[in-house]
Amino acid sequence: MQVPYPASILGNQKERTDSKINIVEGLISIPFLASILYYDIKEKKIPDLFTYSGMLVILIVRLLQGYFSPWYLIDAFVGFSLIWLFFIFSKGRIGLGDAKLSAFISIIVGVWAWALAIFFASFSGLLFILVMIKLQKMTTKESIPFAPFLVLGGVISFLLKVKIEAFINSIINGI
Repeated sequence: MQVPYPASILGNQKERTDSKINIVEGLISIPFLASILYYDIKEKKIPDLFTYSGMLVILIVRLLQGYFSPWYLIDAFVGFSLIWLFFIFSKGRIGLGDAKLSAFISIIVGVWAWALAIFFASFSGLLFILVMIKLQKMTTKESIPFAPFLVLGGVISFLLKVKIEAFINSIINGI
């Protein structure tokens, strides 16, 4: 059994191997992600306009290309839910805008690559904070915009998603 692209949890999407479509989706995502970065760094807020419209555009592109699946919405739900739980348990130290951005990234790269994106985002964010504290540029009481780290993790995962999917397929085929 081969996991279709993107590696959705339960999806039964038509398998995609055309790298041109991947590149188009990546290029389409750039203005949305750039706007998200700008607003999160400047105002520590991610406007819903950018996350929702970005998700909608990617889903419409997939629909027009003939490989839309409702399971992409499950990917988005998973991407949103984990960060939403952090929002609840951290008492708002991470924002719901970050949860919506996480859903957007999950739609773009698929849930398996999204998990790697979250790892890279968390690791790079933590490293940044530790360096800033060590340099006495911030204190442990301050917060930072998390979108830059989520986008960095998403970009890394986007670039590695073919290898991630091959790895997941090898695990599934080995079962």
